[in-house]
Amino acid sequence: MAPPSAPEIQAVFESIQRLSSRIEQAEKRTADTISPIVDTVAELSEQLENSKETGGTSTAPVERAVQKIADRLDKMEKGTPQSGLSAARPISEPQPRGRKGFLGLFRKS
Repeated sequence: MAPPSAPEIQAVFESIQRLSSRIEQAEKRTADTISPIVDTVAELSEQLENSKETGGTSTAPVERAVQKIADRLDKMEKGTPQSGLSAARPISEPQPRGRKGFLGLFRKS
């Protein structure tokens, strides 16, 4: 078997260069496409690390708000003597004689 001729070697070499150029272009397009994603992931990773170091955000304001709501709900359920409010009447209990529902407040007797 005879070695390849110079023009054949040149043609193979040029073909390899074209393929190499196409691969580089594809790699550049891929890098350009995923660059925003890489930046976002890096930024999120940095934020996560910072939150681990600082202990995160405080939940105290939310806990205080939940406690206030729970306190108000307890007052509504128990009824407070100062407000004259009482707990809601269960449906199974009859209505008091003096009132005829919400609209009874607006009727003239």
